[in-house]
Amino acid sequence: MRSKIFSVLIFILLLALLSGCGVESAEEEIDFETLARGYNSSAEDKNYYVVADQQNFAQISEKIDQQQIDTVNFGQEMVIAVFQGRQSTGGYEIEVEKVVRTTENLKVYINETVPDPSDMVTQALTSPYHLIKLPKVDLQAEFID
Repeated sequence: MRSKIFSVLIFILLLALLSGCGVESAEEEIDFETLARGYNSSAEDKNYYVVADQQNFAQISEKIDQQQIDTVNFGQEMVIAVFQGRQSTGGYEIEVEKVVRTTENLKVYINETVPDPSDMVTQALTSPYHLIKLPKVDLQAEFID
């Protein structure tokens, strides 16, 4: 009788352990470095980019108002660029808050600031952007804003 109860308890324990395996994907926050950030890009529309080579990086770099950007070693690093698009006033901002690697993808968390109608803002066209570099990963990016 004891062996039957013991066998049933072992079976229940194994079933509980196996049912918990693989339910959640492992997540790891990835450190990144800001390459450039500002308010005056030539990007007319809201866009997010994953840049994995020098040629595409040169095209993205042409959109921003900074003259000097740190070099990127595309053998080991990649760039994520986020553009908020053309805004009719100041008070807008965009930034990459964090990047998380999962087993399925790379989650890029974006924070956008939009001024309240009662806020006092500059009366000038702006086009906010944020470029970061991080270690190269071979995963599809999912942008979350």
